[in-house]
Amino acid sequence: MPIVPVDLEFHLSQPAAGRGMEDASAPAESLGGFAATTIWGEDSHGLFPDITGSDNERGVLDVRCLFVLNRHEELSLLDAAVWMERKAEGGAFLQLAVDPTPAQPAKPRGKARGPQALTWDPADPPSLEWRDAEGRRQALPVGTIPPGHVKAFWIKRQAHRLPAIKRDFFLLRISGDTTQ
Repeated sequence: MPIVPVDLEFHLSQPAAGRGMEDASAPAESLGGFAATTIWGEDSHGLFPDITGSDNERGVLDVRCLFVLNRHEELSLLDAAVWMERKAEGGAFLQLAVDPTPAQPAKPRGKARGPQALTWDPADPPSLEWRDAEGRRQALPVGTIPPGHVKAFWIKRQAHRLPAIKRDFFLLRISGDTTQ
């Protein structure tokens, strides 16, 4: 049976976890490390805090690390790509980056060999290649995600002194191919 949309889930990350899919997370904690058990929907509602007037004036920067989980039991998601679709004009500046850590088993057997993604430290942020990824034509290649594996990517949102809008949100999309 081919991979269908319900086989792919977005999960928050949990830097304090000891291994993947072991602990829950909240959006504000989603700063890399390991895939959390917390599933996150495809829209941006609740992923970032609202931007206040003073945040907007200061150009506040927020980042989040998410994972995509291939829940299919047999098939790899080949040539996967992730992108955003904006649902409001204006608003904050958004970019995506693919984490350099290779896809890894969501629930590693035994002790984890290391984090499933980089961890964000505002004092020493990891080097990531940020890109505009609005629309399928600007999708970021994620690579192959084997069955039962997760692959991390990052979302960066920065306020930039534009007038506030009521519903500044986007949808995340992922696509790929299979051998069936």
